[in-house]
Amino acid sequence: MHDSLEIQLSDIDRQLAEDDVRRRELPKREFGVPTQKVDESRSDYKINYLGVLAEMAVGKMLGVPHNTHERLCGDDGYDMIWCGKTCEVKFTFYAKGHLLVKRKEDVVADLFILVTGNDRSMHLLGWTDRKDFLRLGGIKDFGYGAVYAMNQMKLKSMDAFDPVQKKLLDMISETGGERNGRGIESAEAV
Repeated sequence: MHDSLEIQLSDIDRQLAEDDVRRRELPKREFGVPTQKVDESRSDYKINYLGVLAEMAVGKMLGVPHNTHERLCGDDGYDMIWCGKTCEVKFTFYAKGHLLVKRKEDVVADLFILVTGNDRSMHLLGWTDRKDFLRLGGIKDFGYGAVYAMNQMKLKSMDAFDPVQKKLLDMISETGGERNGRGIESAEAV
């Protein structure tokens, strides 16, 4: 497997993620909208919180602001638009986790990015496009029911996004953020 790209998260990022999750969860609970989670052993809040932080980390890397708009029924299968392409960010709790969606029909975004980490830093593990996800993925059962999944080893390296990362790193340098190895230190202006 190739190296992951580390994105550092700030206290401000964590607060924004908490606010975003609370704002998303309340109406869904009130209207009885069922969760889309696969892993029933973790709370909706924990899964959504880390998922939002993963989206924020990818947004920082791509230079795309975090999208705080989500309808009751979800996000239409993508989290952001980058260079005209829809991008779906998927979080895994496992360093060797798989990219997964509930059903093959849920593979609608142009690009998928797999992320793991915690509330201090996220590791962007790799990416794939819709065509390769459909070609290389398959039905798997990890003990929570059948899902459509792709082994992380089949993902492309995050190095493919290096030109964008360099541009973002230059912006962060100008705004007071710090570069940490191959990672990105959070900056409020980003």
